Amino acid sequence: MKRMYFTSRDRKYQKKILDWTPKKIIDIHTHTGIPSHYNALTTEKRKNSFAASLNEEIGYQSRKELLNSYKKLFPGIDVMYASFPFPFKEVNIHKANKYVMNSDFPFLLINSNIDQRVFDLENPKIFGAKVYYDFVEKPYKEIEIYDYVSPLLMKKLDEKKKILMLHVPGNSLADKKNMLQVKKISEDYPNAKIILAHMGRCQTKKQAKSSFCFFKNSKNVYLDTSTVSNPEVFMEGLKNFGAKRIIYGSDSPLANLKARIMKTETD
Repeated sequence: MKRMYFTSRDRKYQKKILDWTPKKIIDIHTHTGIPSHYNALTTEKRKNSFAASLNEEIGYQSRKELLNSYKKLFPGIDVMYASFPFPFKEVNIHKANKYVMNSDFPFLLINSNIDQRVFDLENPKIFGAKVYYDFVEKPYKEIEIYDYVSPLLMKKLDEKKKILMLHVPGNSLADKKNMLQVKKISEDYPNAKIILAHMGRCQTKKQAKSSFCFFKNSKNVYLDTSTVSNPEVFMEGLKNFGAKRIIYGSDSPLANLKARIMKTETD
């Protein structure tokens, strides 16, 4: 993993943040893994996939590297974390899932193309499933949530009252098809909890305002904060989900990059 470095300006902002940071926090969204569990990503993939292009810059992150990053980012803070493998189809999924089992809250990476009965979601150590569209053999613009979130998976999560970590496809949660499918899944499986990674990938107020209100009364649907840096999106989240259904997530090691992810309303 690329080494993290701080400037004097970084430390100034860090001090301000630490002044009101709780002494114990949970990071619901991290990736851990080692290079030997992944085949090489192609140049074409790195060109067309945002996550793959960042992997070239950042690399993979071991558990030890994640814990060391917390020591730098949150000195004096007790951080517990949920973790899942890097969701590339080039993964050796069994080795990668085994690796995350020593996380505080391990999530299994689920490949929709594999018989999901092989995944031990009944294991009490497993907190949920991470799904991702990289395993779907379709052009990206044609992929929908039902392509990689199966009834079998949701039935298991519902029975065991576990969590689905969902990265929605398309533009964002604001895509009508995404809203309808998330709503239907949440209603059909009320005992499962659904966490929408990256606040449903809403990066503008317009996206958040048009979609968050749809889930105001969906008590089993949550947002994680990873990669969101637009304060207007957070305000819309608080209005519609309330503070108890918004969960801190870093998307580490992506969080180690110095960047701000924003979009304009015309994007």
